[in-house]
Amino acid sequence: MNVLIIFTHPNPKSFNKAILEALIKGLTEANVNYKVIDLYKENFDPVFNLNDFEQYTGKIPDNIKKYHNLITWANIMIFLAPIWWWNYPAILKGWFDRVLSPGFAYSYDGSKGLLTHQKVIFINTTLASEKEYESSGIRNAINIINKAVFKMCGIDNVETILLYKAAISEKLRTKYLNDIYQLGKNIIEK
Repeated sequence: MNVLIIFTHPNPKSFNKAILEALIKGLTEANVNYKVIDLYKENFDPVFNLNDFEQYTGKIPDNIKKYHNLITWANIMIFLAPIWWWNYPAILKGWFDRVLSPGFAYSYDGSKGLLTHQKVIFINTTLASEKEYESSGIRNAINIINKAVFKMCGIDNVETILLYKAAISEKLRTKYLNDIYQLGKNIIEK
């Protein structure tokens, strides 16, 4: 089992970083191979520019090929990011734009997904409550978008885990860290 984690938070002392460490601890105890892409640490350029259009002709830039190789290596992809302004940080959206390219992630005509992963998991922290996400429709919208993106890429098994009000209390943070540790430890069974 190979798990690719795409980590998206600029602060190395953030709660998201603690979540990453809990996930890695669980994966390690389960003897699961994992690799981490830290988009901020790598200073990933999220801007889809004119050169990126060359991917539509089959010419993949070297800096994108390395991500394609990591995605191909993985059985499961886990995206770990905060929700800011009811969405992901721009760097992650840009990663989708530039890396989930035609001919690699989906067919040029959009009729067939080309990725064969067992599962994609999104783990997202929020400042708002579950009630706010439910009543505003944001929770549903996030689920629909996550599933639509990866369905186009050929993956039907997409799970979204929202860790609501992540900054609210130490007790809640401890619970979340244990939940994510357990997720990593039991990833093979999920």
